[in-house]
Amino acid sequence: EDRMEAYQQRVVEEKEALDEKIDKLAAFMGTERFCALPEDEQLRMIRQRNVMVEYSGILGERIAAF
Repeated sequence: EDRMEAYQQRVVEEKEALDEKIDKLAAFMGTERFCALPEDEQLRMIRQRNVMVEYSGILGERIAAF
């Protein structure tokens, strides 16, 4: 059985943690509290989520190449 290198395991763990943060942010974005925020802050959070999703995708590509 092939075992992952330590750095590969760190990438897997990083993606898992990032995906959890994405899920929590997305859940918050569906709340009344989010809707009550100023529009500029809402837009920053949307941009943040979009970048996090892209980053997660890149990590997923790296993991698939292991």
